Order: sequence, then C-alpha cells, then structure tokens
Amino acid sequence: MAQDVGNDALPILHASIRANLHLESSLAKERLAKALNLVEKRYHHAFAVKALQLEILSREGHSNGNEYLQILRDMLDILNPNKAELNTALFFLQKARDHQTSFYVQGLQQILVAKLANSDQQEWTERIFILLVWTLTNSRLHTQNNSSVLCDTMKRMTKCGRGLLSEDATNACLILIWKYVDVVSSEGNPRIAEHWCSFVLEETMFQISSKNREMFLRRYIAFASDNSNVRAAYKLFGNMPNEYRKCPSALYLIYKAALSDRDFSQGRKRIFSVHTVSNYAKGTLISIRSVSWAQLVEHTSCHVQQKPSDLGKHCWQLNVSSCLVSAQLGKMGKVKENDELLAQVIRVLEAAHKSGQNTVFSAIELEWLSQRSYNIAVQARLCDSRLVVQLLDLSIQFTDLQRKITTCEKQSSLWQHYLHCDIIKAFRAIAEARKETEPSLKAYAHKFAQHCRTYIQNRPQPENTTDQNNEWLQKYRRILSIDLECALFFNQWDYVSSIIEESKSIIDGELGSIFLDYVLRCGASVTYIVKVVEKIVLVLRTTTSPYLEAATARAFLPRYIHTFFQLSLDASEYCLAESALDLALASACDLCGTTLRYPSDEIQWMATVAFNRAVDLYLLSESGECQRWAEKAIKLADLGEEDCAMLGKLLREKLQKLS
Repeated sequence: MAQDVGNDALPILHASIRANLHLESSLAKERLAKALNLVEKRYHHAFAVKALQLEILSREGHSNGNEYLQILRDMLDILNPNKAELNTALFFLQKARDHQTSFYVQGLQQILVAKLANSDQQEWTERIFILLVWTLTNSRLHTQNNSSVLCDTMKRMTKCGRGLLSEDATNACLILIWKYVDVVSSEGNPRIAEHWCSFVLEETMFQISSKNREMFLRRYIAFASDNSNVRAAYKLFGNMPNEYRKCPSALYLIYKAALSDRDFSQGRKRIFSVHTVSNYAKGTLISIRSVSWAQLVEHTSCHVQQKPSDLGKHCWQLNVSSCLVSAQLGKMGKVKENDELLAQVIRVLEAAHKSGQNTVFSAIELEWLSQRSYNIAVQARLCDSRLVVQLLDLSIQFTDLQRKITTCEKQSSLWQHYLHCDIIKAFRAIAEARKETEPSLKAYAHKFAQHCRTYIQNRPQPENTTDQNNEWLQKYRRILSIDLECALFFNQWDYVSSIIEESKSIIDGELGSIFLDYVLRCGASVTYIVKVVEKIVLVLRTTTSPYLEAATARAFLPRYIHTFFQLSLDASEYCLAESALDLALASACDLCGTTLRYPSDEIQWMATVAFNRAVDLYLLSESGECQRWAEKAIKLADLGEEDCAMLGKLLREKLQKLS
C-alpha cells in the first residue's frame, strides 16, 4: 500500500499544485508553496516538474529571466524525444525566442543533435530543423553567424548518422533561404548572399532538384561575378558538374574572370562558348556588365582589322562587342571615355562593312549589325556628334548590303530604317547648329530636314498599326518644325509658307505652338513675321486635320489672332490688322450661342484697340475707314458675353460723338 502511495505521490502533488494555482486565498498560496517545495526536492529530475516550474514562471511574467532559462536548459537535458515532451519543450522554448534568440537557437540545436539525430523521429527532426532555418534567416531576429550555425548543426547531425532531409523539408528550407538571399542582396550585402548560395549547393543533407540547384547556381554565379573575385570564380567553375559548366551564366563567370586577369584569349574562348549555346538572333544572349568591356572591344577591334578574311567565321565577336558597348555606354563616367569606346566599336563595324561587301554575312547578320549600329547611336546622346553620324552612316550602309541579298517582298520595310537614321542625323545636326552661327552648319541641318521630308512624302503605304502611324506622324511634325527653323534662319519666306501649308493635314496644337514660337523668336523684320503668323492662323482656321479637334482649335485660336492683330499694328500693316479683326469676328460668330464662347477678355481688348484705331482714322479725316473700323469694333463687342455689353454701349456712344 505504501508503495502504491509512493508511485502516486507525484501525480497527487501535481494535481494539488494546479488546483491551488487558480485560488486566491492565503491558505491556497501557502499550500502551493509547500507543494512546490516538496516536488522540487523529491522529483527535481522529472520532466513534468520542469514543465510545471516553467509554467508558473510564465504566469508570473518571468519567461525571460535567468531562472526560467536555467530550468529550460535542465528540461532539454532530460528530454525524451517523444511527441508529448517535444511539444512541451518546444512550447516553452519558443517563449524565449524573441528575448533570447541565441538561447533559442542553441536549444533547437541541442534538440536536433543530442535528441533527434539518432532517433527515428524524422517528422519531428524536419519540423524543428525548418524552425531553425526560419530563425536563422529571419532578418528581424538578427542572428549572428547564422550560416555558420546552420552549417555546424548539419555537420553534427550527419556525424550522428542522420540521413537526407525529405524533398518537402528541403524545399521549405530552400524557400526560406532564397527569400533571405533576396533580402541581404537588396540591403547591399552580396557577399553574404553569395555565401548562402554556396552553402546550399555544397550541403549534402539537402535533396535539391535539378531545377532548384540550377536556380541557386545562377544566383551564386551572379553574386560571384559582381564581386570580381578571380580566384573564387575559377574555383567555382572547377567544382561545377559538367552539365552546369555549359550554361551561359557559368561561361560568362569564367569569361569575366579571364577578362579581369587580362587573359583575352581565354575570354574570347568563353564568349564563343556563350555564343554556341545561346541564340543571339532570338535575343537570348546573356546581359553583359563589366568594368573591363573596353578591353575586350579593343582586343576584338585589333583581331578583326588584322584578319578581315576571318570575319565571317567570327561574326559572334562583332555581336559581343556591340552588346558590350550598348551595356556600358554612358556608364564610363566621362564623355571622353564614352567617345573612345564608341570610336573602337566604329572601327570594328567599319571592318565588318568592308568584309560584308564580299557577301561574308547573311541577311539576318546584316540586319542585326544595322540595328545594333542604330541602337548604339541612339544611346550615345552625350557623345561626339561626328561619331554618332558615323554610326548612323554605317547602319545605312549595312542596310544597303542587306537590300542587295534580300528578296523584293521583304524590302518594303527597309525604307523605314533609312528614315529612322536620317531623322536622328537631322536632330543631331540641328542640335549642333543651334549652338553655332555659322550658316554652313544651319545648311547641313536644312539639307537633312528636306531629305527626310522627301522620304515621308513619298513613303509607301504599308498596313501600319495605329501606334506605328502615330509614331510616323510625330516624326513628320518634328521634321517640319526643324525645316521651318532652318528656313527662317535663311529668310526663305516662300519656303516657310509652303512648310506651314504642308502641315495643314497633320497639324495639331503642339505643332502650331512650335511654329509660332520659332517665328516670333527668329529675329526677322516684323513685316515678314506678321505674314507668316497670318499663314499659321489661316491654316489653323481652315485645317481639316483629324488631329486637331474643332473645340481645341477654337480654344487657342484667339491667342493666335491676338498675336496676328498686334504684330500687324506694330508693322503698320493695317490691311492685315483688319484681316485679323475680321478673323476674330468670324470666329466669335461661329462660337456665339455655343458653350465654348470667344474669350471675353480677348473681345474687350481687340474691340477697344480697334476702336482706338477708328479714332486715329477720324483724326486723319478718313471718315469712311473710321466708320468701318468702329462698326467692326462694336459688332465684336456685341458678340461677347454679358460683361461685354457695357463696352458695346460705350463704343456706340463714342461713335455718335465722332459722327
């Protein structure tokens, strides 16, 4: 009987403690203290007692104190890795995670290595291992030496006989690590990200699929390439399985290492391997970034010029060199360095064009070279204009070669490329011409603008999409504006008028504003300017352009008439001034009764100025003209809104006095 009571003592004491925990009386607290003292003396090595102690400390808010941590250490030492005790230990261990992260990590390590590594608890092993990975890769917890801790844990588990993690557990860990790699790389710590990728690829406990391994390998290569560690790059490439050595990113890694080591022959070899496994014609060449691109371009330039006969066999070198320039142009830091890089690739492309005259290249290769030359020229905004024009000329020359070996059916779009090149040349020419006063430079831009206008006017009518048509219209308008600017500089007034007339079918509000701005700033005699402004006003008033809505035209036309009227008076061109007044009357009549009325302030201003002109004529004894101007001024005031009525009444009274 005594033996049975002894066996039941712990459960009885446990029940007593739990009962008194929920009571607030002094007697209950006294009984609780006695029971706790007794259970700690008799059963201090019992797991259940440790759990009870931890629960009481948690209730009292002491889960982050030293006493709590010591009891938890003792609990983990006596832990029996079954479901109940593992659940309990993990519950109390997690309470210390946010306050004592390092202790929490050590606890998880202890459970994994000392309790689970030799057990058959695969599910619990993986569950706690994933918790460990989550903790070590949680940037909020700031765990120190996290990769070293994980590596050490896995080595110790392997040493204890623990085999591979399941595929599901592996994938869960890889997701956590991948996200952590994203975080640290975005925070500017590529070396840490590189180290984690290396760890994943080298760890034997992970069951990594080929797809996941390739993902981490690509990421590792990217970080290793950015770090420019030549020795590490060679080591990584040497340790790769053969199937991964052939992927473009791996070949690029060893290429960059060779370039950094100034081993150009090795670099060419690796880039050729990239070309072999990648279809550049489909745009799948890897993105190239390096501080040493100029070295390879220079080396390629020398090779091509020394052996032009081999150019057809090494077209990939041209492709690579051009890609290098596109990637690096504008990142050199100095205009001079950009110009030098551009000059190098021009030499390569000139050699290519020379060989291309002997039909070395296919039509696809010529198209690629033509487009690449054009794209580099577009990118070279800050470079010497002469170099840019050279590139555009080369692009046109490659297109000429392409046209010779292309069937007629496929040539319909080549003219578009010619026009693209000429437009860029015209824009560069006018940009340079604006900085100079030398007429020859203006003439150069003028020639290009006229050349492009001829292309556009005579262009075939392909089945263009709406977007393509809008693009061409925009370019056409820009060419017209450039041509107008040049014609104004050379005082070619008849030609100026023809340009404005030509714009009638495509003019929009922006082009009209550009025309007016150029005319007002040209510095010519006001006599010429007023006639050009009259032409612009007439075009805007009578245009059938679908790109200028009637409501829009009516909204800004009064400003143009205002300018026309004032300039005419300044030039003493009173016939033209009266024409402007007539235009204002016609426009005001058109808008009368509509929601979009002629602006009242414009009506008041023009009616007042016109009536003042009538007074001047009266003083000159020109009674007929005085009467005509005064009547038009009054009629214009009558067409305004209510606030113009008083002005009309006042002008009538004034006219009666003049009569």
